[in-house]
Amino acid sequence: MLRRLHRSIYLLSLLVTALSMSSDSASGQWQKVAGNLFRSIGSGAMCYSDGYIWLATVQLFVSTDSGMTWSERAFPDHGSGAVAYDLQFFDRLHGIMACGSGTYLTTDGGSTWKNILAGNFFSCCFGLSNSIIATASASMLGVSVTTDAGVTWTSRAVGDFPTNIRSTRDGKFLVFAGSLGTRGHIYASADLGLSWQERAGRADYDSYSFAIDSCDNDRLYLVNEDLASPTDDFSQIFLTTNGGQAWSIADEHSLPFYTGAIGIGYDAIYAPTLLNGVMRSSDRGVTWKSVGGPSNDFDTRFIAAINDNLVLAADGRGNVWRTTNGGGDSILVHLGKLIITPASVTLTDTLAPCQAPEQIIVTTLSGCGAPSIKRFSVEGRDSLDFLLISGARTDSIVLLFKPVRAGESIAQITILLSDGSTRSVPLAGFGSGPLQISMHTSDISNDTIGGSIYVPIIADENMSGGGLSFRLTYDTTMLDYLGSYPPNGTTDGTVSSGRGQATVSLANVGNIAKDSVIGYALFHIFPGKVDCSVVTIDSISIMNKATICAQSVQMLQSKVCSAVGCSTPLLSQLTRYRNIPHLTAHPNPNTGSFSLRSSAKLGLCSIAIIDGLGVSRASFERTIERNVPATLEISQLPQGAYSVVVRSSFGIESLHLLLIK
Repeated sequence: MLRRLHRSIYLLSLLVTALSMSSDSASGQWQKVAGNLFRSIGSGAMCYSDGYIWLATVQLFVSTDSGMTWSERAFPDHGSGAVAYDLQFFDRLHGIMACGSGTYLTTDGGSTWKNILAGNFFSCCFGLSNSIIATASASMLGVSVTTDAGVTWTSRAVGDFPTNIRSTRDGKFLVFAGSLGTRGHIYASADLGLSWQERAGRADYDSYSFAIDSCDNDRLYLVNEDLASPTDDFSQIFLTTNGGQAWSIADEHSLPFYTGAIGIGYDAIYAPTLLNGVMRSSDRGVTWKSVGGPSNDFDTRFIAAINDNLVLAADGRGNVWRTTNGGGDSILVHLGKLIITPASVTLTDTLAPCQAPEQIIVTTLSGCGAPSIKRFSVEGRDSLDFLLISGARTDSIVLLFKPVRAGESIAQITILLSDGSTRSVPLAGFGSGPLQISMHTSDISNDTIGGSIYVPIIADENMSGGGLSFRLTYDTTMLDYLGSYPPNGTTDGTVSSGRGQATVSLANVGNIAKDSVIGYALFHIFPGKVDCSVVTIDSISIMNKATICAQSVQMLQSKVCSAVGCSTPLLSQLTRYRNIPHLTAHPNPNTGSFSLRSSAKLGLCSIAIIDGLGVSRASFERTIERNVPATLEISQLPQGAYSVVVRSSFGIESLHLLLIK
């Protein structure tokens, strides 16, 4: 790496001193878990992901048991420049490595690697998926981003010399870049590398790594080792709380001090040094102290924090060290909490119809790293008595208590969290069960052919309901059903219908006073041979938020009537279907068999064959559809002239027929 050529003699003496200090007694609180594991060459990286710890230099190792044992995996390239500068894994299978010879990708847990972009790269990271990858180049002085695992790339010049790139939890990419011997900036991209915005704050350029806070995407920790291309005589930790718009110095030491590596848990942050072991902050970067442990060379990334207390770091001799108590004094893990309010619920059903008691359950995520909610459910002996519906806020649900029987009800809300654990809210209630309500209807008449008939459902008592459901049966020869409506007449609540039947659900009927109309069924009336018909309403239920809370066991019947005259059926036919039926017989004359055909649907008809003396010689019942022939057999009758008389709901029509034998 070109920047490492500066001050090499001075740094070599420092390295000898550091290596002598990183002996087998790094600290009593650190345990050496792997001696002489790798060949130390002054570059390399470690990372933790999905339960595995990875370490790369010119070799690749993995530990699946928190660092206690290690196994070697395939290293991408053993040619010139093939040394690892950065290493990141998305999960146990998908990993990327930034090397002096290219950016490499594995999809099988390090067994094989593919060079997806050639060049000299200092840093790399994943985005929100294992196919979104960003890599920072030292040779091309820019950043390249792919969204298809390296098939295509978007490359942009970012700063003068990018050293480290990381992604936020919401998918943005951040890179630190600057000019040799001067200052650097954070650059941010929210569009997968198509454009980059420079943040205003400046920090010393020779800063090898930064970390993003575990809770706050705008809180960054930047390690300035300041050895290869120094700005001043100090090695520092820079802190920003606004995404790099401004920086402050959180920790400062005379050169040499920090290596440029950083590891972060939930609350604790770790930064290795060249001579003083590992520095730690347990207050989000405000203060720092030494907690022992191994020292290493500058421009390395040999530290991985599994959590606030379990940390692994490598030294300059190829050894790996491990602490389980944060280097000596365990940190109380301040994981985020899921707060549920209230912690338990007791409800009592009311005797008023459909006034269902309810309780809003609010969930609050407190702190950082709190598990998210995957699923709510009601479980227990009386789970059917409780109903969960979505609340008005995304962090709340509404609990309804609607007992299906009288007496005590016991259940619980079970909340499944993203970490696999569960929380529960005990539920208790005492209810009366669904009430029986009384209703009635009334008879309606309208003498206008095609006129409107509103069949009412009337309450016999006060009630407060959310909705109304019922079943409707009616005579199709006389009535056309148009829909069912609440008192304001604005909502058609029909959910299914068939010939002469409809199942109706009205969404909201509101508060109903005694003897007030709950809802209407609307028909158009077309009288035929009879002047009255019957509409039947049954299976009536009052509902509250999809739960039956009151029922009527009555069958309501409304008689609907209209005036009938001699021409009423034909006028009804003309008004309803816009035509008057026209009958024909074919063949005519015939030899004993003929068919009747109508220009309109007549329905069920009575048909009589009348001879010249007015005597009925044959009779039939047929359903006559529009333009569908109805065949009649009269071969038993003697030859002669006859009249065919057809009676239907539209009246009586006759036509002449000649039988020849």
